[in-house]
Amino acid sequence: MWVVNFAVARLCFGPFFGGYRVRSLIRSEFVDLAPEVLAMMLAGVATVALVEPVGVLGVIPLAAVILLPQLALDRLAAARSVSSLDPASATRLYAGALADAMAIPRRQRREVDAAARALAATDDGDGGAQPPLHTGLGVPHTGLGVSHASYLALHASERWDGRGWPAGLPADATPLESRVLAVAQ
Repeated sequence: MWVVNFAVARLCFGPFFGGYRVRSLIRSEFVDLAPEVLAMMLAGVATVALVEPVGVLGVIPLAAVILLPQLALDRLAAARSVSSLDPASATRLYAGALADAMAIPRRQRREVDAAARALAATDDGDGGAQPPLHTGLGVPHTGLGVSHASYLALHASERWDGRGWPAGLPADATPLESRVLAVAQ
């Protein structure tokens, strides 16, 4: 089952749909995880060997290998809650998660991340008061001489009905990356 789920599915899905290189996928899925996989297999073998002579107590090694990392991850997740992040970091994290969930191509995901960083540099990410960058008259970004990431961050406050700022771009005229950033805010 593991071979089907991880080896075949990841090696087929990753390169074709995720844009990952096969070499880096093999490294991240198999080579880097080899110590953990071997530890789990050894714990399983130890459990099988101990169950016969010791009974139920033979399950302790496997339970320790399975439960202790889960408890540690639970404590780590509680300590690093998204609610404890500053608004700009949370916006960047949400934007990345949305871009991944929408299966946006890797190039556009990098642009979403760059735009989130540009937004954090001009604004605290909470969608509050408009900084001076946002108060222009909708001049195209080529005339302003700003980067593409700044342009995407600039249009993160556009609205679907065209009543947003700075340019009042309606619907699909707003770049996809800016729309992802707007939802993340």
